[in-house]
Amino acid sequence: MTELANKVLFCLQMMDLIRWLTLFIQEEFRKRILARYVLIYLDTFLKLALQLKNQLKRSQLNVSTVNRDLRAIERDYEEFYTKIRDKVADHRQDLPIDELVEAWNEIDNTTVNIFIDSAIDIYRSMVSLNSNILPFVSSPDMRNCNLQKQLVDILNAPNFQPIKISADSLAMTQQNTIFILPINEMQERCSQIVSIFNSFNFSNSLYAVLKLGQDTQRLAKVIFVIDVFNFIDNLYPYNSSIPEHKIKSLLEICQQEEWVRNTRYSL
Repeated sequence: MTELANKVLFCLQMMDLIRWLTLFIQEEFRKRILARYVLIYLDTFLKLALQLKNQLKRSQLNVSTVNRDLRAIERDYEEFYTKIRDKVADHRQDLPIDELVEAWNEIDNTTVNIFIDSAIDIYRSMVSLNSNILPFVSSPDMRNCNLQKQLVDILNAPNFQPIKISADSLAMTQQNTIFILPINEMQERCSQIVSIFNSFNFSNSLYAVLKLGQDTQRLAKVIFVIDVFNFIDNLYPYNSSIPEHKIKSLLEICQQEEWVRNTRYSL
């Protein structure tokens, strides 16, 4: 039980740490680049917290309050936010442009605070049932003065940007940006890849600072790994264990276009 409880605690600490990092960012779009990882850790928290609750129940403890609150947050998450986690955060997959913008804009301070605070309350309820479960404490990185100073210098400075034209699939959610609307399958896939690159470039610009803390460095590595896999999934064919997560890669689209072109010429 102790090992499982420590994993639940770690998820909470990382969610809380992400929330803390977003406080240093002025631009809403960049806030969301980081805040979306709250949903990734929340998904893991819900799975592990359910297991921990069941272990407490087998110990003849009254978990009715924990079960009620856990089901409530799980219901809210699965109603809409699993799509954000699956299509925008942990994976970068196709959504109609109106759904994509709606999903991206849902990653806001209100959403983040409600989910994190509710998760922490649930964990504290479990702590009250078993003294062997460590109490919730924030990541020590949040008390790292050097890390905080560097974050202020990099992230809190006003981000004045000239008007730009972007093929990023999320360009319409960015300030001072003229977006290019894709009109075919190849352009849609390329705009997704451009969006992944833009997220990666922002995360990469933070790494020199994030590596100053143990947990922030772990977070940076998680972000890099997820972005790299999202890039690969959009670029090359792969077999997904979940059919609805399968997308047609850029390579497959190019091969299909070449086949269609060759067939047309042969006729």
